Amino acid sequence: MVHIILFTLQILGWILLIIFVLFLLLSLLLLFAGFHYKGKVKCLGNIETLGMAAEFSYLFHLIRGRILYEDGAVKWKIRISWKRFSSYKKTEKPVASFSDTKSTKKGTEASKEEKVKEKQEDAPGRERTEQRKEPKECVKKNEQPTKSVGGRKKIGSKIRYTFRKICDTIKSFIKKKEYIQTFIAAEAHRMAFKKGIKETKRFFAFLKPDVLEASLIFGFSDPAVTGYVLGGISLIYPFIGEHVQLEPDFENKILKGQAYIQGKIRGIYIVIFLWNMLWNKQVRQTIKDIRNFQF
Repeated sequence: MVHIILFTLQILGWILLIIFVLFLLLSLLLLFAGFHYKGKVKCLGNIETLGMAAEFSYLFHLIRGRILYEDGAVKWKIRISWKRFSSYKKTEKPVASFSDTKSTKKGTEASKEEKVKEKQEDAPGRERTEQRKEPKECVKKNEQPTKSVGGRKKIGSKIRYTFRKICDTIKSFIKKKEYIQTFIAAEAHRMAFKKGIKETKRFFAFLKPDVLEASLIFGFSDPAVTGYVLGGISLIYPFIGEHVQLEPDFENKILKGQAYIQGKIRGIYIVIFLWNMLWNKQVRQTIKDIRNFQF
């Protein structure tokens, strides 16, 4: 009896060990398998001529997909194992037979004759109804100024309410300004902020694409917007500037050029980022203080 119990426990132990090993292998596969992607963008001068194509694959092409944007329409195809999903639909227009066309022609001719007769019969009745409607229209025209005055009063009250609400929020923010400054200036919070910047830079270094080639000329109708976009690109330019040529145009609204990108993303990059952030004592303390922060 004891031998049977030990044998069953041994079998259960082997089963649990096999399940644990399979779970470990599956998790490692999901973390280290690369999410491969490719993308192309091309534009000939304006947004209407913009065209994009992207492909991606994951888990040794077990999951694949393709996305196209052309002529203002988005089309996509996705394959997960043996199942396929697509936005392409077959539209078939029914072809009318010769007998149907004849019957439709006769029906249209008869309907036209009936409409002409109805118009001739209803002409005097319509004139009477139009004469009756004239005083009502005059009354409605006289009532319009009162409605416009009431609408203006409502709009004015709404503007005053929103203005007062904005002023109240500004006053409350000024009152709590010192409390916010002391919260930001704390030693633990400043160290956590530095740690976050460091780990974010490392994370974006992991996400750096293998191939990135671009040659673009861009410009907006407002030169200030072009300057803002150029300033935003300058933040990431040290990471992408080796094979990228950008030319801003502050005088014309234009978007011309082409770009190509290829790379891969692994799940282990996210795990490393979260591990380094949450393992830091200052970061944990800052998260706790943010939860308890009362604004």
